[in-house]
Amino acid sequence: MKQQFTLEKSMGYIINKTAMKLKSELLKNFRSKGFNITTEQWAVLMCLKERDKKTQSEIAEKLIKDKTNLSRILDGMEKREWIVRHTHEKDRRSYRILITKKGKALVEKLIPIVRETNKISTAGLTTKDIRKLERIMTAIYNNLG
Repeated sequence: MKQQFTLEKSMGYIINKTAMKLKSELLKNFRSKGFNITTEQWAVLMCLKERDKKTQSEIAEKLIKDKTNLSRILDGMEKREWIVRHTHEKDRRSYRILITKKGKALVEKLIPIVRETNKISTAGLTTKDIRKLERIMTAIYNNLG
């Protein structure tokens, strides 16, 4: 007998619900520690911390954001002096995005909050469970193209 398909059994629903909850908790934890930063801004800072001088297109691709939305996020970050935009040396229509000292310092202050949020979200899971989950989620993502 086939099991009835329900929303709660939908892989997309489960993944999205979990992602939304994790994002909400991280934002709540940033705010409770006095940091006025969004999870999207946090993701941009981490992307730039990993490799500075990315173009807006590279950041958009890495974070799966449309360029218009990312441009709005970057505008706010630039006003707060967390990033700067420099004209691309080979393509004057493009910009290289650099994280500032202020942005780097902020990342260092936020990392413990992110680690704690991750620790809470994975309570009861072993390191092996977490690595398996990472592999499974990556496989699902890759299976979809």
